[in-house]
Amino acid sequence: MVKDRETKMKETLKIIGLESWIYALAMLAQQAIWMTIPTVTVVVAVKIFNKDYFDAKTLLALWILLWLFGLGLLAFTMFFQNFFSSPKLVSMVLPFAFFIPIGVSMTVVLAPILS
Repeated sequence: MVKDRETKMKETLKIIGLESWIYALAMLAQQAIWMTIPTVTVVVAVKIFNKDYFDAKTLLALWILLWLFGLGLLAFTMFFQNFFSSPKLVSMVLPFAFFIPIGVSMTVVLAPILS
């Protein structure tokens, strides 16, 4: 997204007549395809290291939830980037804005389970 803002790709596509929502949808679809690789990797790692606890149905549910979580974060990032004028500032602020609260909440939720 930072590269697209620096090259003004969205504005260029708007000049040639493309609607802005089509560009956002195409970017989300592209990232959804790329999101599949890390989610499959995580599910395979969970299966390898916890083979006694998870069956195929649970692993499929885990994969779907991780994939949807990643897409939700991506869509939220696409929305949140509109509040910044500098693409470099977005790339510095958004990891802190999203992943620190998520890490804290996961720690609070998982602490009783892991102890």
